[in-house]
Amino acid sequence: MGGAALLLLAALLAPAPLAAEQPAGVRPESAPAESVRPASAFAPVATAEQPASTTSESKPVANTPAANTPAESASPASAPGANKPAAGADRFQRGLFWSISKDGELIGHIFGTLHTNDARVTKLPKEVDAALQQAYSFCMETFPGVRYFNPHWGFRSIVSDMMLPDNGFLADLVGEEAYGRIKEHLLKAGLKEERIKHLKPWAAMHTLSGLYRDSKKPARKSEGEILDHVLYQAAAQHVVDLYQLETLEELMAAYYAFPMDAQVALLKDKVDAVGGLREAANEMVAAYLDENMPAMLDLSTAFISPGSRKLGYDKVYLKHVLFIRNVVMAHYMLAPLRRKGAFIAVGALHLYGEQGVLKLLEDYGYEVAAIRLTRS
Repeated sequence: MGGAALLLLAALLAPAPLAAEQPAGVRPESAPAESVRPASAFAPVATAEQPASTTSESKPVANTPAANTPAESASPASAPGANKPAAGADRFQRGLFWSISKDGELIGHIFGTLHTNDARVTKLPKEVDAALQQAYSFCMETFPGVRYFNPHWGFRSIVSDMMLPDNGFLADLVGEEAYGRIKEHLLKAGLKEERIKHLKPWAAMHTLSGLYRDSKKPARKSEGEILDHVLYQAAAQHVVDLYQLETLEELMAAYYAFPMDAQVALLKDKVDAVGGLREAANEMVAAYLDENMPAMLDLSTAFISPGSRKLGYDKVYLKHVLFIRNVVMAHYMLAPLRRKGAFIAVGALHLYGEQGVLKLLEDYGYEVAAIRLTRS
């Protein structure tokens, strides 16, 4: 789990990174005006990170939105496991495609994606295709790129921020035995040892996650575009405006505050679970096609060991991979929603529950309603 942008970050480490050029004639848009940007959603940009031996890389970048509706009983057929939010998530447990209205008037649509090139997923339901063809604007998680711009840094390489500060060594954090297994898998994926040995634990963890997004082959050897890029290429042929829900810099910022002890434990859990990733990919596709977001959430965190859960690292993981980013994404949705005809594509788990973007859009005053999909 973690999104199309995280797959891009993983690909940047390999000799043959994913690439997607901006279609000619299409003007990309970014966030709403700076004057309405919520300060609480972003961390101050630091010029240097804390040493790897500290327990956190910086201060938290956002407050997690609190559930504010009464708890409801879950349907037995769709009840999630231990990861279910405590209250009121039942309205947003199922459904991948939603209409967005304001004061009873249709403004646009939001579609939950799965970041895979599995043909069962990339074939668009007719309802989604029709809305996409009629869209005025298209919004996705993050545009592919290898650098981001900050006025204090200039154009800075993303890869450098995936590396431990002060040339720290991953093996010093996870131990030689675990590092050896991590290195073995990442070398097979095409990464160079010089990069592997200096990776931050979260970066290594998400690189491992991206190896088997296709249930048959390692990701960088798979054929065909992932669903998000299928939508992007289709929309770019006719939409007027393109938007993104977070910049790569903001995505990275969500991980700056990821506690180091949690990073290390979760990376060890991930490498222990590598053998089951292909089967998990198949199960994830089945849950996605069933529009069962609780099952998807459970599958996405199934690698986390009982020991890590006892320490609360499953909650830490969800906070940094989903909940912090949801706050930023929901705010960025306001820009395309200023005009009718918006089509928003975002990883399906960002829709889920009382801390998901659907609930946050409601908090902004929009109405959302699920649309039944037809798959052939």
